[in-house]
Amino acid sequence: IEAEDKGRLRGLSTYYQKNILFLSVKDMEGSFLENNPELQSVSIEKKFPNSLVITVTLHPILATIEMSGGYAYLSEDGKIIRKSREKKALYPLIHYYQKMNYASFSAGADITYIDILSALHFVKKLSDLGLRTDTVDINGLDMLLFTIGDKNIIFTTEKDTKTQDYELEQIIKQFKVEGRDFRSLDLRFEKPIIRF
Repeated sequence: IEAEDKGRLRGLSTYYQKNILFLSVKDMEGSFLENNPELQSVSIEKKFPNSLVITVTLHPILATIEMSGGYAYLSEDGKIIRKSREKKALYPLIHYYQKMNYASFSAGADITYIDILSALHFVKKLSDLGLRTDTVDINGLDMLLFTIGDKNIIFTTEKDTKTQDYELEQIIKQFKVEGRDFRSLDLRFEKPIIRF
């Protein structure tokens, strides 16, 4: 197997100069997914006599979470795509009320805390509605504070996610139709609280 771009796909060098007849595509795909946490999917096709066509899909990074000593870049489902000691300003920044230890998590690990997963869900939802989140402050399960420019939106994990999604959509659509804007929106309660 010849490769033009050595080093970009971790584990690729294992297959250099191997006879593709004896390679297991399924094993290779699994190996690449395991060694490259930024990959969402891998598809490999043998092209005889001596080539492989490797097609990859990357996990899109949705947000960054601040940790003690660095940052982790997260996908929508809470997977750590990569880690860095420095923050890049491209993604919404999540501040967790109890900083996680940078060394305790590795790229490829899954964050399973319900409040962080909820925050990622709402970052995606806001993005789908055309609103770019700057920061998310998680102050416990009952308060997820999103800053979007000069606006604040507060969500909670103690209320159904779909209900909050629906209320958010309706309020945003209504304000767009009316040409109005809000300063803060609190979706934690049975009836959302809006401040102008």
